[in-house]
Amino acid sequence: MPLFSSCRKRSIDNGRSKPSIRSRWESCKISVEESSTLMLNRINTLAQELAEYAISDENSVCTSGLSLYYNLLLLFSSAGRETCPSSDMILKLSLTPKTILAFQVVLDALGSDVLPAAAVFVRERKVDSVINDTIATTQRMLLRSTTQPLTTAAAVNMWSYKHTNGRIHEVLSEGLKPEERMLLLSTLCFKADWLDPFDTHLTVDQPFSLLSGATVLAPTMFKESTEALWESDVSMGFVKRFRDTKYDIRALFSLPKDEGKQGLLSAIKELSTAFPEEEASFVKMAISIPRFQITSSTDCNDLLTQLGLGSVFRDFQFVAMASSPTLAVNLVRQTVSVQVCEKGTEPTPFSAEGVVEETESPELRFDRPFAFALIGGETNTRLAVATVVNPLE
Repeated sequence: MPLFSSCRKRSIDNGRSKPSIRSRWESCKISVEESSTLMLNRINTLAQELAEYAISDENSVCTSGLSLYYNLLLLFSSAGRETCPSSDMILKLSLTPKTILAFQVVLDALGSDVLPAAAVFVRERKVDSVINDTIATTQRMLLRSTTQPLTTAAAVNMWSYKHTNGRIHEVLSEGLKPEERMLLLSTLCFKADWLDPFDTHLTVDQPFSLLSGATVLAPTMFKESTEALWESDVSMGFVKRFRDTKYDIRALFSLPKDEGKQGLLSAIKELSTAFPEEEASFVKMAISIPRFQITSSTDCNDLLTQLGLGSVFRDFQFVAMASSPTLAVNLVRQTVSVQVCEKGTEPTPFSAEGVVEETESPELRFDRPFAFALIGGETNTRLAVATVVNPLE
């Protein structure tokens, strides 16, 4: 039985009652607020778990708990209610039809600044090719997605290109394997300008220490201003605001107090779930931080298995297709793209021969690996978390 059938209600049309897709969800709205709180907490926890799982000693990585949650919601709404994936997701993630309503509120709030996209791609066979119209209509209306045909890697990459306005060109670089029938893919990118931008004339090449102990010269921005600064046992960091974002998007930069990978892991945990920005106070300071651009793909199969969701990789009833075929997920992958430069998230020309400013203000130098996050809304939802271990990679 489809999960959507649990929220049925009747509406009146021309004197006769018939099902209404939206009205089926009205009876679920009583607890949407409670579901929203659980959902946002789980997204932030997933952000931490995913960032810790994906961290690399050599390459900067950006991940999104929100994107992974998006994919799981689509799968949850496509699986039969009695099948193992649905049962496990209810148990592990507290997913319910009310959660989909709560997630719709987040999607609507993001506007055009943050571009999340997710889809379940299925390799069709003739018997499976008809989509369940009820589920497809509801997913399109509430989750902005429907089941997509899995044909070629080029077609999947075109889907990514279209949904990110050309910012993510490729999510499948290796082609499709003959045995792959179901892929859960998601993308997320962000574009906005700083409320208070950096001056490109002050950007110069400065040393940046890698986790290996080696040093590289990285284009480093400089600014002396009053910023919201926090200091904890784990890190020092600051909050930087973007201009005119619908969801009040902010950037968090966190420099671990302990150097090395363990300090970076501690900063990720704090940044994802401890909300250090809530303890920030405004201080006049000088900040030097490297420009960076990260576009990274993360395969989440092993992580989901570790989280007790391995049943998605075993056969289950896929009711988003009218024939309800028995399928199993072959790959869960997300691709996230973020960029930080003087203006905001768009590349800005600069001269490596800029002027090094002298300052008497306290200086916070991001000259070794640090953590970064995009957060939004009154709930400070973690939209993306990154570890910048090499700003040149």
